[in-house]
Amino acid sequence: MSEAKYNYIDELIKRNIRNELITAIIMLVIGLMLMSSAMDEAGDFVFVLAIIFFGGGAYFGWMCIQHHLDRNTHPLIREIAKYGNIEEIEESISTECDSPIFAKHTIMLTHSWVIQKGIYGATLMQSNDVLWVYKKVTQHSTNAIPTGKTYATMILSEKGTMEVGLSDEQTTTLLTEIANRFPWVILGYSKEVQHLWDKDRAAFAASIQNHAARMGNSSKKKEVKVALKYCSNCGKETSSKWKFCKSCGDQNT
Repeated sequence: MSEAKYNYIDELIKRNIRNELITAIIMLVIGLMLMSSAMDEAGDFVFVLAIIFFGGGAYFGWMCIQHHLDRNTHPLIREIAKYGNIEEIEESISTECDSPIFAKHTIMLTHSWVIQKGIYGATLMQSNDVLWVYKKVTQHSTNAIPTGKTYATMILSEKGTMEVGLSDEQTTTLLTEIANRFPWVILGYSKEVQHLWDKDRAAFAASIQNHAARMGNSSKKKEVKVALKYCSNCGKETSSKWKFCKSCGDQNT
């Protein structure tokens, strides 16, 4: 008897179905508790809130049953179908996910795909569709007192955008891998690039794709080693030769 092949998409769908079931149970239990409270105290607001939770629980329960009975109804399968034959793409993704280029938390980068897992689904992006990536740094404060920073990798294509929350070091590693593997991608944030992106996204994409085509397959096969350094304050690309970031003036560490 032959052993069943590992299917990464199946694992994602099973995980999503489990999360839908858990959400349905939690919402139905909360709805039941609120309904009991509303009956005891005759509170109209609590009663309406209970109905909302019952409705949410019923919705997630129905989605869980539907996706369990027919996996083709799952949003992830519909998204894969946009790229071609479902079975072939699932097999390709599963093979590449066995040895990913980068995999941390919810994000996985392979030779052909960028995959971001969600609670109830996943977002797929073909590596050839990636146009622009940069580090996003968010400064947090409480009562005007800085409390820390969070970091994210922004991955943009004409079809959508991924925001991947990681540590500062992990964000730089992911950007470095993308720069090494996909050298046609625009790296780093600037107001000029943002203006071009906002003005005409289709023209932006066509320009990058034409550039990638001119580079040819040889440039894609040849690994280009890029040592990247980013300012921990503004997230823009900097250099170890600079004492201060030329974009924001923050001292390089």
